[in-house]
Amino acid sequence: MRPAALLAAAAAAALLAACSTDGRSLRAPSPDQTLSIVTTSTTVAFEPAPDDTEVVETETPTTTAAPVQALELTLPFDDGARIPDQHSCKGANVSPAVSWANVPETAQELAIVVTDLDSDPPGFTQWAVTGIDPGGAGLPEGDLAGAVEQLNDAGGRGWGGPCIESGEHRYAFTLYALDSPTGLPELTKVPDVMAAIDSRIVASIAVTATWSPEPPETTGTTGTPESTVTTAATGAAETTTSAPA
Repeated sequence: MRPAALLAAAAAAALLAACSTDGRSLRAPSPDQTLSIVTTSTTVAFEPAPDDTEVVETETPTTTAAPVQALELTLPFDDGARIPDQHSCKGANVSPAVSWANVPETAQELAIVVTDLDSDPPGFTQWAVTGIDPGGAGLPEGDLAGAVEQLNDAGGRGWGGPCIESGEHRYAFTLYALDSPTGLPELTKVPDVMAAIDSRIVASIAVTATWSPEPPETTGTTGTPESTVTTAATGAAETTTSAPA
């Protein structure tokens, strides 16, 4: 054996003897044994530290919008009641007083159209008024208060009160709030008036009353003033109807 190999074997034997602590002796290395070096590795697993971040929950403030009040229309007779003769051809044939409330802020013009629901064909226009100031409170009886009066379906100017010969008809009074001015001149024909109105509606409200040439039945009570009706609606035009008495 070469001297270098003998020295390595002797060194290994001495190292093993020095590290032994249990009293046992090591077997002598064989003449051809070489030095073996054993390496070991230790893997240490690190657990992540607990997440001690404090989670703070916050409440998002909510805003509740105020309810929008509906457009209101007021006439000097009850919804479903008979129109007084003073507003028909049997009387002075003057337009009734009309008032309103809760006009939408976006409205730039108001319009009023009165139609006969029971005419042949239905929808005969008795009255059409445009150019009404939305900031006003209403129209007095027989007074346009600066509004623009249009033709009715009879070809006449302005209000054409009920004038049927018999039976009873229903008449719808519709107030329109419009988002822009119609710009219509006076005495515009009904189809053109309705075309201008229909393309601008923000809100509308309709009240229905009746009229017949026969005098109303008396109940033995006289001198009682007629009550004022207030009916509200928004969106597309609505018509409240009542069965003929």
